[in-house]
Amino acid sequence: MGRVDLKRSVEAIQSTPDLPPTYFTIPLTFKMQGLFVLLSLSILLFSASRTRGQSPCPDPEDILPCTCYHNGNIVNVACLDATSSEQIFSVFNDVNWLFKKLTEFWIMSTEGVRELPEGVFGDVMFQSISVSQNDFVSIHPSVLLSSKDRIQDLFFFETLLEEFPWDTFPQLTNLTEVDVIHNALTTLPSLQSASLGFLSVRSNQIHVIEAAPSLPNLRQLHLDDNPISELPTGFFNDMGKLEEFWCQYCSFGPTLPTGSFQFHSERISHVDLWGNSISTLELDAIAGIQSNTRIVLRENVITELTEASFRPIVEILSQGDGEMDVYGNPVECGCSIAWLILNPDFLGRVIGACADGTNFQDLDPNIFQDFCIKSDPPMPGDYTIWINSD
Repeated sequence: MGRVDLKRSVEAIQSTPDLPPTYFTIPLTFKMQGLFVLLSLSILLFSASRTRGQSPCPDPEDILPCTCYHNGNIVNVACLDATSSEQIFSVFNDVNWLFKKLTEFWIMSTEGVRELPEGVFGDVMFQSISVSQNDFVSIHPSVLLSSKDRIQDLFFFETLLEEFPWDTFPQLTNLTEVDVIHNALTTLPSLQSASLGFLSVRSNQIHVIEAAPSLPNLRQLHLDDNPISELPTGFFNDMGKLEEFWCQYCSFGPTLPTGSFQFHSERISHVDLWGNSISTLELDAIAGIQSNTRIVLRENVITELTEASFRPIVEILSQGDGEMDVYGNPVECGCSIAWLILNPDFLGRVIGACADGTNFQDLDPNIFQDFCIKSDPPMPGDYTIWINSD
């Protein structure tokens, strides 16, 4: 009972019509492992029971209500029928596990398992820990530290977690992927990890990020669907390998001040601020982008693509194959966008539409040439200002 709840939950979320199709990016690792568990559990259990002498798992009867199954060098333990943390504790502390280095531990929709307490795994170590349990509230730091030289992936989905043992990360030397999504976190501390490559804390209640992190090998960061209104100064300074930053449906609007998003990675290829109620970007609000970066500003409330704010971004994008996506904004297509419409190189890097639905690429540049004039900038280095000719 409950063994397909996680799969159904993920499928239901991904099919929600109000969210963009790119919103949910469950890592391939967990998709494949999840399907492997759900579809192959009975086969592997049968195989293990028939080849007991070759199995790294204890006798199945000894570890009930958990199950251990293996395929080659993969040895997973699923406690899908456990009804208390004490039962799981007993499985690992009262049973002799001849092999200590296992692959993955799962609990999923098991009523009554509210925590993973100190010492729950005994001297058994895992590469991956996955928890999907609606009333799960606590994981003791020692649970992660007991596998500190082995743990690679952490997945906590739809729990009641308000806190997470982030301070263990510097000691988890092989940690590469962390998903703590659809939980109840409210604060994100200054994270420190030399190995972490993927972090998602989307769909929590995070409104405070305490300080800039040190994540030099992070490639993807997902903060989506949290009420985050600002990032600490220097937030991206120690993310030199960051490729993708996502904060769809955060709360950065209405104004993005200068320096809001100052990237320090030559690999940055995707910046997503879909649905943030942004109306205005100050100069260099988004900086450090590359010529191949895709910037998503869809479904905000931007009415003017002012030259002073947007041209520095578009100039960089026009040097490569990057683009800026502003569809779903009520953009006024008057003379304030003449700088864009009259420059084919710029126009090719911006996709969007006017408030009346007309795509930028369908606007007649002759109208802007005839009815808008370019005034001299008031100060050297300032951008020109397009105004109505009358």
